[in-house]
Amino acid sequence: MGEDTRKPTMSDIREMQHHFKYRQSLVELMLSIDKMCGIAFLCVLQVVRRCVCAQMKIQCLIAFSAFAISSIVLIASIMGVVAVLHTESLQLDCKDTKHVTEKDVYNHLPSNEERILGEESSQSTDHQKINNLRERGYMEYGCQHYRRRCRIRAPCCNEIFSCRHCHNEAKNNIDIDQKHRHDIPRHQVKQVICSLCETEQEVQQNCINCGVCMGKYFCGTCKLFDDDVSKKQYHCSGCGICRTGGCENVFHCYRCGCCYPTQMKNSHPCVEGAMHHDCPICFEYLFESVNDVLVLPCGHTIHKSCLNEMREHFQYACPLCSKSVCDMSMIWEKFDMEIAATPMPEAYRNKMRAVADLPIHLGVQLRVYKYTSPFDLSSLTFDLSSVNLGS
Repeated sequence: MGEDTRKPTMSDIREMQHHFKYRQSLVELMLSIDKMCGIAFLCVLQVVRRCVCAQMKIQCLIAFSAFAISSIVLIASIMGVVAVLHTESLQLDCKDTKHVTEKDVYNHLPSNEERILGEESSQSTDHQKINNLRERGYMEYGCQHYRRRCRIRAPCCNEIFSCRHCHNEAKNNIDIDQKHRHDIPRHQVKQVICSLCETEQEVQQNCINCGVCMGKYFCGTCKLFDDDVSKKQYHCSGCGICRTGGCENVFHCYRCGCCYPTQMKNSHPCVEGAMHHDCPICFEYLFESVNDVLVLPCGHTIHKSCLNEMREHFQYACPLCSKSVCDMSMIWEKFDMEIAATPMPEAYRNKMRAVADLPIHLGVQLRVYKYTSPFDLSSLTFDLSSVNLGS
């Protein structure tokens, strides 16, 4: 039969790798023993030179001689084993190994880069599994206010609600006794219930039982969970609560006590505590309102929907200071045009009376009621900056 010319299999290569590694480890052990013998000889030499007692010198030399003999015997044994391994033929599946060298064998070993890539691939797979676990039920749970995968236990009444707004709506209902109406203290919430596994636990982003992420946006200060991150939620340390709109698009005015759009940073009129009061129309507390809020040119604030309702009733003055909520110069020009186009009746022409003789309120009434024009004022544009105060 002809000579077996098959290429070495992976099992053959692994066997040769093990063989070479074992032989290499024996050689390293032999070199270590030889190094230890050299160090021991130097130590004994120093002791003999410095020692005064002759008997102690003799004992040190005897001990070193015994150690040296033992080391020589051990090195000789290791050399014998290495020689046997070098001449012993391996039992491989392939007989054509005459061209296989140690270099060929070690070339099949994974390099550091390959090993690192393998570890990164394994870590990436584990990370993907964790992400899939945490993403279960994403945007499938929640209420009309938030998309989240948990509910909260109210510390004030010990009841479970989907969010603080659901609690406030339920506990401030007109059917509830006025003595029992209250708002939830959001910062005092301590327990949440996972919507997937119903596990009650302390406030944290990931469930301790099923591992699901209960809210992609999480604020440990406000105890806020929300899966809908398109709102660009952020926590404002100045306000002390979470708001929407993106922290890069707003600034906090410490005099007004609220966050305003960056476009208003150098132009808005500062009013002390402008946001820390009720809306002058609906009397909802503006600082924590989730509805759109507008800043009037005078610096006072009001709900956007309330201002639109005022406009429908032809009210264009701030309810707090009576200043115009928009530029009214065009209206006054039209008033002047109407007055100029209306001729004075013959009976009253060339008749004059001192303005000082008229009461001030009467003069105002004369201007308002005598020169009212039927032209449409609803087309006025309100150049007001809105502030998104969702929390």
